[in-house]
Amino acid sequence: MSQGLAFVFNTVLILIEDFMFLLLITGLFTPKYRGLVTGAWFFTLSFLSCVLLYFFGDSGILKIALSLGLYTGWAMGAYKTSWKKAVFTVLFWIAYVTIGDICLMALLTAATGQGMTELMRDAGTYYLFCFCIKTAELLGIVILRAWLHSHVVNETLTLADLLRVIVFPAAMLAVSLFLIRFYIRVPELAAELAICNAILLAADFASAFLALYLEHQQKLSHDNVILRENMKRQIDNVETWRAAFDNQRRQTHDFQNHLLVLHGLIEQKGLQGEALQYIEKLQKTDSSSMLPLRTNRMVVDILLNQKLAIAESRKILFLSQLDDLSRFPLTDDNLITVLSNLIDNALEACEKIKDPERRVIDLKMRVESSASYLYIENTTAFPVLIRNNRILTSKEESTEHGYGLQNVYAVLDQADAIYLVEYVPEKQSFIFSAQIPLPMQEA
Repeated sequence: MSQGLAFVFNTVLILIEDFMFLLLITGLFTPKYRGLVTGAWFFTLSFLSCVLLYFFGDSGILKIALSLGLYTGWAMGAYKTSWKKAVFTVLFWIAYVTIGDICLMALLTAATGQGMTELMRDAGTYYLFCFCIKTAELLGIVILRAWLHSHVVNETLTLADLLRVIVFPAAMLAVSLFLIRFYIRVPELAAELAICNAILLAADFASAFLALYLEHQQKLSHDNVILRENMKRQIDNVETWRAAFDNQRRQTHDFQNHLLVLHGLIEQKGLQGEALQYIEKLQKTDSSSMLPLRTNRMVVDILLNQKLAIAESRKILFLSQLDDLSRFPLTDDNLITVLSNLIDNALEACEKIKDPERRVIDLKMRVESSASYLYIENTTAFPVLIRNNRILTSKEESTEHGYGLQNVYAVLDQADAIYLVEYVPEKQSFIFSAQIPLPMQEA
């Protein structure tokens, strides 16, 4: 085999290993960049790893140490992760590739009757085996990434999703093993079969890259759904505030008329009694109709009454038991983040229930001497899958409950709160409850 072809084969093997690392790390961490910038980062990694192999390929321990530094630095530069997590991920990947190479090479040599010394003398056979091994390792990484995506991102992984991800890599592995079997019968064709295996591995590489691209496009589509939901909520908010503004204008207009009547009664001597009766009648009027829910916290009052109006417009029963929330241990912006996301998710879930009689939201908030408590329960049209106190979202029902909860978790974690997410099948209800400790100076 020529030096040029060996150089190409080695480069392809490095690219495949780097792409396997890319697949693994994208299943764990969020990328900092998108598009061409991500491609530039991957090109930089591949170039440096090629340099590392060609200059330090024969130095085992030194190569591993330099690889650990290179891939850790690259992971921290391209992804949102800490150095500890990056180091652990790189160590796992190095161990996976190293152990995989050794074990699979031993299996192939045993199955074909090749000795390791004989294998190393024949470049065609060596690269044929190497490409088959990388095809098997790529299939393992694809399966591992699908599992990590299911458990880290908390998105349900159906059998159809799994088959769609692994069908092409599995088929490539089957063809690669068939080429090994053909090599056993005709050893003279080792170099040609190695080239065929390299082409298959490149196609496998391209299919995995295409899967990543489609996943990115699906995420963009997912984000568009979120944007449309947020726009819908904002439109609902605008309509509610417009109705409230119109009502306020009517009350202001009526108030001006009441002042004119009082002014006229007071001007007329001997009509003080009638003026007092008129004032008493006005005092009995429900002046709190604009804000039926009151918590002694203005921003919360405005938000809750806004959501109450939206619930009424959607024929959703909104129940509430609210304490004086002036001492509730969250700042206004954090409390609004928690309540708006929880109530919006509840409204969305109830809206999907066909029977209006089943559309119920129950909000309870209590403030005690040592802690405050938040409880919200709503009926649902579909069962809610929960794992590790997190909701598992599916592609079909991803807009129910899932959006915004990450912000709720972040706020409550920052406040050292204890919270629980549960689904009660008997009531077909989703429940979110939290206990938020009071600050030390207040407790």
